[in-house]
Amino acid sequence: MGSFAGRVSVFAVVILFVAAAAVYSADGTADDVVLLTNGGIVKGRIIKREEGKKLTVRTLDGKEVNIPFDKISQITTSDANFEELHQHIVDSLQQRKGVPLTVIATNIHARLTMRTGKDVTAFGVSGVVELLTNKNFSIGPGAGWDEHKYGSLLPIFSEICYYLPVENIQPFLYGRAGFSIGWMKGLVGSDFGGARWGIGAGVQKRMSSTLLLTAQLGYEKQNITKYNPKLSSYPDWISATIGLKL
Repeated sequence: MGSFAGRVSVFAVVILFVAAAAVYSADGTADDVVLLTNGGIVKGRIIKREEGKKLTVRTLDGKEVNIPFDKISQITTSDANFEELHQHIVDSLQQRKGVPLTVIATNIHARLTMRTGKDVTAFGVSGVVELLTNKNFSIGPGAGWDEHKYGSLLPIFSEICYYLPVENIQPFLYGRAGFSIGWMKGLVGSDFGGARWGIGAGVQKRMSSTLLLTAQLGYEKQNITKYNPKLSSYPDWISATIGLKL
């Protein structure tokens, strides 16, 4: 169990840093990075500056965004130290202490997943209603359906994500927890299910103004209350997921 979970942790860290490296080294030119007072980040090229009024940025997807100066915390470049960007997020969260949590956007995340353990491979679909509380954090409810050779599972869960403050290809970390209801094939009265949780890392890439492509790798644990002895190692999974976010 320890080595199994350890391998998953290594895989997740590798994906995270490879994705981050790809973003920061995509070309040799530094982009402008505007840090906002609410914790958000806008990355692109500054094309117009009206001192005391607003800043106009052409983002990486070609859109022009006008940002009032009173909403800007700092202006830097993509060559900035990662710790500097992380500290911006920490400072923004500290400033929000005592401020009610608000939802700034809602996304629908539809996914296809393959889960594999020592004895069982399962394929499933799931969906999450993602509530963005700022540009870097989201929470939301989700549900899915998994099929494997012994039966089916209906997971119901909550999910939280932290998106690293980069644009273009954006790495993120996630955690989810919930409960699964299950059915064994051909065994009436042998229903099974139980608590379920998972952790992992992924990346998302904006394909258009309304569509993002996602990929995730993680570790999941499924507690089973009644199960076939052949499923003794079934609760431990490595999961690989692709999805679309609207």
